[in-house]
Amino acid sequence: MKKIELLVVDCLTSGKGQRLYTRDFIGAGPRYIAGFIEDISNQQVHTTLIRGESILNENFNLEKFPILCVSSMTMDTRITQKIFHKWLKFHPSSSNRLGIIGGPISSDLKILNRIEGADLSIIGEGEIAMQSLFQKNLHIIEEKIR
Repeated sequence: MKKIELLVVDCLTSGKGQRLYTRDFIGAGPRYIAGFIEDISNQQVHTTLIRGESILNENFNLEKFPILCVSSMTMDTRITQKIFHKWLKFHPSSSNRLGIIGGPISSDLKILNRIEGADLSIIGEGEIAMQSLFQKNLHIIEEKIR
C-alpha cells in the first residue's frame, strides 16, 4: 500500500511571510506532531516538515501532498492564507484533500472562515484529534484522498 503524504508546515512567528528571528528553526510542536502522526498510523502516513517561508520562497512541490497541516500563531494569518492559497492550486476539490490548522491560531474560533482550504482547526494539544484522524479513522482519510 502506498503511504499517504502529509505536509506539516511551521509558520510560527512568520507573520506575513518572513521570520525576523530563528529563521532556520522548526518548533517542537510541529516536529512532535509530524512524528506522532507517523507513529500512530503505523508508518502508513509519511510526513514532511518544512518552514512556511520555504514554501513561499522556493519551488516546493505541493502537488504530492493531499493533506496539509499548518501550525501558526494569530499573527501568522497572512502567511497561512498564502500557503493554503498556493496548496489549493494543486488540490482545488475539497472531496480529495484535507487541510488542518493547529497551534495558537486555533484559538480564533472564526479562523476557518478566514483560511480558504482549511477544513479543521485543532484547538489545544493535538494528540487526541490526531489519534482520531490518523489511527482510528485512517481508512476514511485514505478513501477521501485517493
